[in-house]
Amino acid sequence: MSAALAKIIGAFTGDIIAYLPYDINDTKIFYGVPPVKMGGFDFVSARHTNPQSQLVMSLGGGGVFVENINKAGVIEIGLLNGALSAAAIQIMELTGIPTPITITDLSSKGTSTVFGAACKLIGTPEWRRDLQPSLTIYTFECPNLLVSQGVRLPA
Repeated sequence: MSAALAKIIGAFTGDIIAYLPYDINDTKIFYGVPPVKMGGFDFVSARHTNPQSQLVMSLGGGGVFVENINKAGVIEIGLLNGALSAAAIQIMELTGIPTPITITDLSSKGTSTVFGAACKLIGTPEWRRDLQPSLTIYTFECPNLLVSQGVRLPA
């Protein structure tokens, strides 16, 4: 949603919407050891492959949320075709050693962070690559993915 759209919605509802537009330039990605700062990316996404909590009901009628110890997840990075960062990914993958990926949003002052401890490049499905032909999409599988949503601080 753009800032202009937020003002229009605020005019209809009579409220002031505290909206800070998202800027991809505030996102930083570091890959490998030593960390290499990546550039030329269009998007980045991270998700867990399993639900992170589950409601377990007890015989007494109440229930408790139990956290899943399986923190496996997937990180997707869309690089512009011809970006130099693709070379860093390809060189690190030739070694066959799982590498860490750190993603942080500077507008959150470091509170919004994604960290994959030992990420391994896996194949991106053909249908996913066909959706954005101007991008090279790299998909990483992480056995331990830590995601901190953080807070967006006002400017």
